[in-house]
Order: sequence, then structure tokens, then C-alpha cells
Amino acid sequence: MSVILYQRKETTPLCRSVIDPEKYPGRAFYELIAQNGSVCLLPQSLGPKMEAPLSRLKFTAIPPGSPGVELFRQLKLHTQSMKSLPRFIFLKVSSTGAFKRSFSPFIERRHTHETPACLLFLPDFIHEKLLHEPAKIEQRESSSSPPWSENVYLSRWLKTISRDPQVIQLGNEFLGTSPATQLIRAMIFKAGQTDSPVLILGESGTGKNMIARLIHKYSGRSKAPMISIDCSGISETLFENELFGHVKGAYTDAVFEKTGLFKEADQGTLFLDEIGELSSHNQAKFLTSIGSGMYRKVGSNHIENSNVRIIAATNSNLPQQVKLKTFRADLFFRLNGFQIQVPPLRDRPDDIPVIARAFWKSINKKYELSDAFLEYLKTEPWPGNVRELQTVLNGINDLFKDMPPSQEAVEALRYLRKEIDIPKKTDPLDFDHTIRIENKLRLEEAIRIIRLIKIYLRPLINNEIEIVRSPRELKRIREYVDEQNKLLDNLCREPLYFKDPDLYNDIRRFRFEMDKVLKNLPNMKDNFREIWYHSFYQPYQEIFKKIFKLAWQRN
Repeated sequence: MSVILYQRKETTPLCRSVIDPEKYPGRAFYELIAQNGSVCLLPQSLGPKMEAPLSRLKFTAIPPGSPGVELFRQLKLHTQSMKSLPRFIFLKVSSTGAFKRSFSPFIERRHTHETPACLLFLPDFIHEKLLHEPAKIEQRESSSSPPWSENVYLSRWLKTISRDPQVIQLGNEFLGTSPATQLIRAMIFKAGQTDSPVLILGESGTGKNMIARLIHKYSGRSKAPMISIDCSGISETLFENELFGHVKGAYTDAVFEKTGLFKEADQGTLFLDEIGELSSHNQAKFLTSIGSGMYRKVGSNHIENSNVRIIAATNSNLPQQVKLKTFRADLFFRLNGFQIQVPPLRDRPDDIPVIARAFWKSINKKYELSDAFLEYLKTEPWPGNVRELQTVLNGINDLFKDMPPSQEAVEALRYLRKEIDIPKKTDPLDFDHTIRIENKLRLEEAIRIIRLIKIYLRPLINNEIEIVRSPRELKRIREYVDEQNKLLDNLCREPLYFKDPDLYNDIRRFRFEMDKVLKNLPNMKDNFREIWYHSFYQPYQEIFKKIFKLAWQRN
């Protein structure tokens, strides 16, 4: 009987394969599925046959939990004492859909190459259905073709655009042969033909600045200046002054009138790098000037105009920041007139040899990069993208100029630099950063709600007679706390956003226990103080302590 094996290595994407255990002699099959980064789906009928060999390989049996519990916690992968132990579990699932809802977030978001081996025994009928389904995860992660390549209209459009002389010329400036890079060149060409704002999204080091310069170069504004401003490197109080300028006497040190960048870029392009780092206060100031071109200098009542084209870039996940309300939705939609997404270098490995050869030729004429070395470069994750690739090649040239470049030279360079292992980003828009933001926001909201609950219950805790004996006041307290409990319940629907599973459980337990008390509040009002200190005081303190530690690193 075949089984499904998912394997994730440090330098390669997640791979799904269907294998037959009988084709592996001796212990080869068990050694294969016991490797870190492996998740194997097996039918439950194989369980009795495999338990003895698994125990010899020190696999730990995990008791099956509730079907609704997140798979990461069911497997106890959050438990430090069991962190490195391989494990197996007989899952309680009743349908293929229920299993997928639990398995997909785990394998796509929480599973890494360091995760200990996990064997999931499924009901035979579910396992049989999964065997015959297409390997969606494998296709999405391992395919070199972008998801839009199957769109016939888009593919035909790209083929036509690629014949344009300017797009061909762009091939000598924005290097690469992958379909994703061809699309970027076509988008640069099209963006140059419009005056719409452009938003460039991508990881650090992917070439967003170069794309902005090329859009300006191939636009009708190329004879006018392109002015750049780094939104992350300028203080909040100076941003408006830098952007719009000020009049003489606007403040104490304003001895002379100053022309802002908006005016300096008139008839040209204003490039705002790292727009995702702009504060909410400055987002509002900048918003009205994007579409209209109108602005007002600091200290002036006179409205001025500037015909400027806006290009913005960021390595942040702006759509998610809009959802989390850390970036203004109206500003995002203004900037998003023309969007270009730049995939990380590891997602377009065919571009690596082209970029490496061109850069190496510019710094070293003595040696050429060998095919074997270029193939090695394609297997590296390059978390710093093109910038990191160029830095490594530069370092090899500086240190080992009289030797041909090789894999050993790269490893020697990294040894000298004492490089740390930087984890790969699995989401080009930085999913991990989004999780951290959402985590802190939810913790702050949870502590606010729980504090409000205690404040409204304080008259009962203090046994204030006029409140305890008033049915109207009791009803008001019960309705308010019930409303806050519902907010708390909604907040805890997605355990993914809680770093500490114990904290997640503590909050849910507090909410459910409080709900029980509220239902019987009229009968418990006289001894509520004892109930609070017996059942709620300690959990309340523990929740606050954990939230302060996780959200603000305070004990």
C-alpha cells in the first residue's frame, strides 16, 4: 500500500511524493520517514504492523486529541521537552475536508526543515482519497512557472509585449530569463507609458530601486529629475518639511525659505522607498497630494501645485497592513494604480546564472564562472536576494582574486564572516512579520477586554450592597460582560496568532468559566467575591503576566 511523504530540506522547497514501502529494503523506509522535515501520511490499517519498528527508532506515540485542535498542538510540537523527538499519531478525522483544514496551515506555515519526523495515521478511506488528488503544495512551491502562466490571455499579452524594442533593451538592464522576470520587464515598459502611481512590492535586495529608475528612464518624464526619499530614514517631524518645504519664519530655525522634494521633482518622478515604514500621521499628510499634486509648505496658507509622478516601494506586506489598520487603506489604493511584484531570487533560480555572470564580468576579467559553480549558486536560498549574491561574489573577488571561484570559496568566505543561519521567508510579502504584528495587536486587545471585565465586576468583587441587590444593575453588568466575552471569543478563534498555546488556552478557559458564572449570576451575587478569588484571580494574574512578557518583554 502506498503512502504520501512530504519532505522539506533547508535549501529546497517542500516536496510531495507517493512511495511504496515494500520497494525499500530492510530499514531504509523507516530511516527515510524518520528524517527531520518529513511528514508521512499513512492508512490506519498499517498501524499495528509499524508500531514495533517505530518504537525501535524512538518514535513517540501521541494520544489523539480533539478533532478541532490545531495539528501543530495535537502533535505537541510546541512542547520544549519533546522538541526533537519523532512522533506518530492516529488522527480522529471524519472527512477529507476536515483533515485538509487542519493539515494545510500546518504543512504550509508551521512545518520547517527542522521539524522532527511526524507520521499521521488516517482512516483508510481518507488516505485513499488523498492518494489520488493532485499534489497542489508541490506544484505551488516547486514549479518554476509563476501561477499566472496558465492564463492564456496574459501569456499572449506578454509574448506580444516582449517583441517591443524597448522591452528587448530592458533585457540588458534588468537581467534574467525566467517568466517572472520577463513579466517584470513588460510591466516596467507599460508603467513607463503612463503617469499612474506605481507600487513595487518585494523582499529586500530584489531590485525595487532599479525598477523605479528604469520606469523613470523609459517614461516621458526621463528628461526631468527623479528624486528619492527613504521613508524609514527620516524622522516623523521632518517628513512634511522634506516633502513640501517651508516658508521663512515657519519656525524658529527657518531663516530661509526651503523648496521641498515635491517641487524639486516637478515634471519628473518622486520615488518613496520603504513607504510601509511611514507613520499614520504622515500617511494622512501625504494622501491628498498624490492625486491632485497640490500641497502647502509648512507655515504657509498658499496652496501650490506640482506635476509629479509617484513611485513607491516596500518590502512590507501592505495589503495585510491595511487589514491590520497600520497602513491607510485610502493611501494604499491611491498608490496601487500600477502594481509590480518582484519575486525573491530563490523563486527564480534560472536568473541566478545570468545575474552572476554579468556582475562577475564587471569585477573580474581573469576567471569565468564555471557551470558547476553556477549550478551550486542556484541551490542556495539567498535570503538577501540579488544584493547578497553580489556581495558574496564581491567578497570572493576581494579575498581570492588569484583563484577560480568555487563552492569552497563561498563556504570559506562565510566561515570568515561567521555568518548566522538566516531562515528563509516562505512568503514574498513577509508572512512572519504579519504574524508578529497580528500577535501583538491581539494580545493588546485581549488584555484590554479582560481588564474591562474586571472593572465592571469590581462592585460584585467588593460586595457593594447597592449593586448586589439591584436587579437592574446586575442585568447591566451581565450584558456588558457577556458582550466583552463574545469579543474575547472572536479574538481567540485563530490560535495561529498566539505564540504561547498555554496563553491561548488560559484566555479561552477564563472566557468559558466567566460565561458559566454569568448565567448563574443572580444566585451567586452574594458570594461572588469568594468565587472571584477562588476561580478567577490566579488565571487573571497569569494571563496578564504572560501577555506583558510576550507583547512588551516585561515580567
